[in-house]
Amino acid sequence: MKSKLFILAGVLALSSIAFSQEKEHVQRGPVHEEENVQPLFKLPYATAVGQPALTVTYGNFTAYQVNVNADQHDIVGDAANEPSIAVNPHNPLEMAIGWRQFGTITSDFRQGGNAWSNDGGHTWHNMPPLTDINGPQFRSDPVLTFDSNGQFFYDSLIIPNNNFICQVWNSTDHQNWLGPVYAWGGDKSWIVSDNILTSAGNGNLYQCWSDYAGTAGDNTFSRSIPNAAGFHASWETPVLPTGDPTFGTVDVGPGGEVYDAGMRPDQTNMVITRSDDAKNKFSTPVHFGPSHDFDMGGMLVTTNINPVGLDGQLYCKVAGPFSPFHGTVYCLASVGLWDQFRNVTDNVHVMFVKSPDGGQTFSPPVRVDAVPPSGQNNIAWFGTMSVSPNGRIDCVYNSTGYSNAFGPLTTVTLYTFSFDNGNHWANPIQITPAWNPSIGWPIQQKIGDYYTTISALDHVDLAFSATFSGGQDVYYMRIPAPLSRTPRQGT
Repeated sequence: MKSKLFILAGVLALSSIAFSQEKEHVQRGPVHEEENVQPLFKLPYATAVGQPALTVTYGNFTAYQVNVNADQHDIVGDAANEPSIAVNPHNPLEMAIGWRQFGTITSDFRQGGNAWSNDGGHTWHNMPPLTDINGPQFRSDPVLTFDSNGQFFYDSLIIPNNNFICQVWNSTDHQNWLGPVYAWGGDKSWIVSDNILTSAGNGNLYQCWSDYAGTAGDNTFSRSIPNAAGFHASWETPVLPTGDPTFGTVDVGPGGEVYDAGMRPDQTNMVITRSDDAKNKFSTPVHFGPSHDFDMGGMLVTTNINPVGLDGQLYCKVAGPFSPFHGTVYCLASVGLWDQFRNVTDNVHVMFVKSPDGGQTFSPPVRVDAVPPSGQNNIAWFGTMSVSPNGRIDCVYNSTGYSNAFGPLTTVTLYTFSFDNGNHWANPIQITPAWNPSIGWPIQQKIGDYYTTISALDHVDLAFSATFSGGQDVYYMRIPAPLSRTPRQGT
């Protein structure tokens, strides 16, 4: 029987831990947090037993701890962040989550944590961290995806001899990982599968990464084509996406077109580019069309709430073939405006834009996060977006301004959605109790760089990190699809 933490609105049953004072200087742009951090020693995977796996219930929402040991207990003194989730499209009860696993918070050594569930995320079974050597292996930046056949893929960054490269593992049963296959890549890598059944590129895998650290210079996009057995044995030589998007994501449109969106390397604007021939398995190399700049109302930033990480990724998603808005390109990110006079960023918001013409032009940015009870200047961080097959846009984000239980950076996690192509967003729903993002850090002081969601017709699958137990853990939540279409006033 798992322990449960029941928290009603307005009541906190967690012990209060004070925040440290904010630093005077906050990093203006994204930090490059992976380089030169691999220690000379390798720590074993932690096995100390703690309390039973935590189940956190807030209102109608329940989160289940993922990073547990074989006996469904917490692991003492560890840390877990940057979770990514894959769900079997043929059986939504079967899923896998990968994350950065720190065996102890006294070290920067991290591994490829992974766990699986076959009961819809209520119970998680931890597997040994991924390694292709005899013994623990430094790994980071996990991103999972799945193909239309239900095969799972785990993209993992390794840094042998300080050279950045990725490996991709695959699983046909959502439990055991096979491989790996070297896949170029770097920091920060993202991966997606073409799951459009009518696309010529169905089954292709696409990978993008930033130009700050990679194995191919400015060339930051690669493709893998499955063989006749559906196996991905190799990745093509990387190419340079037009506009050089970085710290972004990649997605596939309803015709198999591939979008790569991110920041310009000089951090002056956001940029997107599209390939119409990536789906063509016989077109080598992949070509991209013109790039187009667009305004998100700010840029990706680092603030004191996540001191050596990003406050969020730039998510690019495309409405699928069964959506009434099919082909519309959506971008969402937590962005901040730099106050050059005070040298800080303390006002971060989740912003959204859309393009009806394949990424050529975008709407003006719209604020997705609501004004919290404390007022306008909150930090709305880790904004995360996914799109359901019927066109609903889902967004999960963290926000300050709803509680002061642990100091000014006290955070809650919220969910909002749009049924009308992002024109209006619902009043956000708080889905977790307040929590303290400044505890449970490993030596690398952050709780990662992102969350991930997958939108189904009747629910949203969420993988996220939080500190409900007093340590940094990974949780899973299945958010029921909203029934109300009432938009928030004024948006």
